[in-house]
Order: sequence, then C-alpha cells, then structure tokens
Amino acid sequence: MISKRILFILFIFFWSSNLIAQDSDPKLQLYIDQGIELMQQEKYAEADEKFTFVLDNLRPLPSNVAFYFGKNSYHLNRYKQSINWLNKYIQLRGVDSQFYREAKKYLELAEQGFLTENETELNEINQDLENDFDCYSQEKMVCPACKGSGVLIKRGAMEDVYQTCPFSGGDGYLTCKEYNLYMRGKLKPQESN
Repeated sequence: MISKRILFILFIFFWSSNLIAQDSDPKLQLYIDQGIELMQQEKYAEADEKFTFVLDNLRPLPSNVAFYFGKNSYHLNRYKQSINWLNKYIQLRGVDSQFYREAKKYLELAEQGFLTENETELNEINQDLENDFDCYSQEKMVCPACKGSGVLIKRGAMEDVYQTCPFSGGDGYLTCKEYNLYMRGKLKPQESN
C-alpha cells in the first residue's frame, strides 16, 4: 500500500511539472510574440485576439503580458481595462521594471480617456436633468420633499422633530416652475417667519 507521504510527493511532482509545461508552452509564447508584433503594426484588434488567448490559457501569467494587454487595450479605447492591467503590471514589477515608464505613460493616457469618456456621459445626464418636467396643465405639483404633507419629520434618538416644509411653505404643493427648480436642485428653501 502506498503511503500518504508518497502520494503527496507524487501529487506535487505532477502538479509542478504541469505548471512548468504550461509556462514553457512554445505555442503560447508564439502568441505573445505575435501579439506584440501586431500591436507594433497598429493591428490592435488582431493583437487583442492573441493576448486574450494567452490570458485564457497560460498560468501563471507573466507580468509582461499584463503590460502588453494594458497597452493594447488603451489603443482599443478600452480605458478601464487598460487601467486595470497597467496597474497590475506596475504592482507586480515595480518602478524599476523594464516597461515602467511606458506603462506609466499609457496609464495616464488611459485615465485621461476614461475621464473624457465619462464626462461626455455626465454632460448628457445633466442635459437631461435640465429639461423641464411636463406638469400636464396642473397648476400645483406634490412637493417631493414633504410628499404633500407640508411637514418634514426628523427622527431623533429620544423624540421626533416636526418642521414646516421649507420648500412648499407648509401646504405640500409646488408650482410647476418650483417643482422643476426643485428637481434640478435649484429651488431655495423659503425663509421661516
């Protein structure tokens, strides 16, 4: 009967030989080299296919692949993906690494692209918020702050504090113009007497 110790040693041997075989797979190294070459030729979509295949099939992943994939992702306008992979490369290899300066440069470009992309989206959202709500010929709208009650309730530890709604003046309703200002965050509370 084989002892547990021998089984454990055999397991470690086969596991480590599998890792070594995976790491030195010439086909995967060829895919990395082809991806780099395609990226240098500005064929970013084709390079992405090569790098993605390597990412899916190689364990452990060489840190340089993180750099190449991050750089290539930037050229495909996949800014968030680029940021993640370039950060991973910098974390793994540090400031003294072969591609640190280039990784840092592309990281800054990807962050700039990400902000610009999201700024456009935020501007569109703000523009939508600037559009007035159609009150459908209603003279008064229910105040969203007090929900039509005219009173705001602040829950305290010992007791509740009741306050007249500073937006609706206590009647619980707003004009259509006031309602639209409130929805844009531009309606000022009324002064209390």
